[in-house]
Amino acid sequence: MALCSTTQHSPSLLLEIQIKRREIRVLNQSLGLKSLTTRQRCLAGNASALPFLRKKSPHVPTPNLEDQGTVFVRPLAID
Repeated sequence: MALCSTTQHSPSLLLEIQIKRREIRVLNQSLGLKSLTTRQRCLAGNASALPFLRKKSPHVPTPNLEDQGTVFVRPLAID
């Protein structure tokens, strides 16, 4: 009697196992989404759930960092 058996599976069987695992994962995610609030569903990918999020946010300009110097900071020694 062997302690460890190495079983060779056909490529089609391995593909079927992978597909089943994906199906289970998707079903688990779907069940999780049903119990979420509207805001949580929106953040999870259902942006049409909250219409006010479809409006574009105002543009915030980024600062120009070209002519600024670099400051190196080190922690203070505690005596």
